[in-house]
Amino acid sequence: MVTTVPNLNKKNHSGINLKLIPTLSILLACIASFAIVEASAQQAGEHHLSVKSEPNIIFIGGGGFYNAGTTVTVDEAPETWREYTLVGWKIDGRWADGNPISLRMDSSHTAVAVYSKEIGGSILVDTIPRIAEI
Repeated sequence: MVTTVPNLNKKNHSGINLKLIPTLSILLACIASFAIVEASAQQAGEHHLSVKSEPNIIFIGGGGFYNAGTTVTVDEAPETWREYTLVGWKIDGRWADGNPISLRMDSSHTAVAVYSKEIGGSILVDTIPRIAEI
């Protein structure tokens, strides 16, 4: 693979850098291709499932494009991960039961595994002079 760096000193009379035009053309073609692929997936009766965790601490599989009407089971989220504990799942902002969760792809959905951070440890309270044990 050969990578070229545009020479920013060469300009035409209109002030447009001629060396950047191929790079811009490739960039615009990539953006247009992505939009076409996404639009064709929607036209083919497919819906997108986005799966993530909150906070964004782990990867949970199961996301992607699915045929309309398909029932999808998202990968099971770990009950604990480091100092985090699974609170539950939200689908499109509403709490859902179960782990793993299943949902029908009647439209595009977002599934979020919600975690809370465990705060552990102990607190020692001491006074001087010592009056009584607390």
